[in-house]
Amino acid sequence: MITWSPKNRAPIVTSMAFQVFGLLLVSLVLDAQFAGAVVFTIIGYWFGVLLILFRRGKDPSRLDLLFERWGFPVLWFVVTLPVLFICRLAGLRF
Repeated sequence: MITWSPKNRAPIVTSMAFQVFGLLLVSLVLDAQFAGAVVFTIIGYWFGVLLILFRRGKDPSRLDLLFERWGFPVLWFVVTLPVLFICRLAGLRF
């Protein structure tokens, strides 16, 4: 069961706003590979957040809160470009 502190709420809401903005931005671009890369980023981000909430949900550290708030934009830039490069290198088209 996930138990979480009220300190987690504001960073997660901020990150969800980034994710909604990212999905709206991706919906305007007609490139399915880019959309797939953003979806992979969102899945990876939520995997990390759930891991933090399972391990230290009641008493998150400052680094946990920093990841919850700013992890998605950083992951977006770190994950999206390599995924697009690998997909194009492998010749995958969605």
